[in-house]
Amino acid sequence: MIPVRTIRFFRLLLWRLPSLIFCFLVGLLCVAVIRALLAPKPVPPPLCKETDEDFISESARNVSTRLARALRIRTITRGQSDYDTEPLIEFHSFIKQSFPHVYSSPLVTAETVSNHSFLFTVRGSNPSLLPYMLCAHFDVVPVVEKKWRHPPFDGKIVDGEIWGRGAIDAKQ
Repeated sequence: MIPVRTIRFFRLLLWRLPSLIFCFLVGLLCVAVIRALLAPKPVPPPLCKETDEDFISESARNVSTRLARALRIRTITRGQSDYDTEPLIEFHSFIKQSFPHVYSSPLVTAETVSNHSFLFTVRGSNPSLLPYMLCAHFDVVPVVEKKWRHPPFDGKIVDGEIWGRGAIDAKQ
């Protein structure tokens, strides 16, 4: 037979067990909150300064200059088959000169389609992955030059901004 004292102890324990569990959980939560509040805040890495040119590669420095040069090429399309071929040929030469690593990479196959379009195929290392496609165009629609703050085909860099037809959507 179990002593009465033991039975009373277990009855009291079972009666108060939910309260004890609740108090334990509240105490645990308090400890976690206090530790989180007292933990030292991580020190963010120092911000790069505009003069920290050692973080900027040579090719990245030339991006704005390269885009400005691309904007000077008047690749205007007036309609479905209404365009000048000379600027398109000039733009092709410009792209090949500006991105020699793309054309020399063993991972990239570069093709010219219909005389004026580029098709670059980049083979991945895992053929089981789904492919993706990037599309772009380098022709622009005609402009009304009087409406421009800076001439649309000068490719000017003014106050850190590049001005020219195609700067936002086409020739990037």
